[in-house]
Amino acid sequence: MNCLDRWSLPRWRTTQEELDQWVGKTGADMFEAGWTYTYYNLEEVEAGMSDGVCEYKVLFEYEGEPMQNTDDFDFYAQFENLKIASITFERIGDAANP
Repeated sequence: MNCLDRWSLPRWRTTQEELDQWVGKTGADMFEAGWTYTYYNLEEVEAGMSDGVCEYKVLFEYEGEPMQNTDDFDFYAQFENLKIASITFERIGDAANP
């Protein structure tokens, strides 16, 4: 069993340099690489994205009518073609629910 603590976090956490390589790519690129969302904020066009261990705040480029959070809202369909504007470490994810 792997234990995350302040000494082991650096080997689990993606570096900012590696994260910056996502800028300009699309949401679909992240989904295909196995990333999942943990939350989204339509007003800011941002999402919490997880690579399995950590969560990262991802801001997307978006112009147009504000997105509406309806009962049938499909995050993947709405965000797949949006380009990533920035991505930063946010927190360690919930190890009980990877």
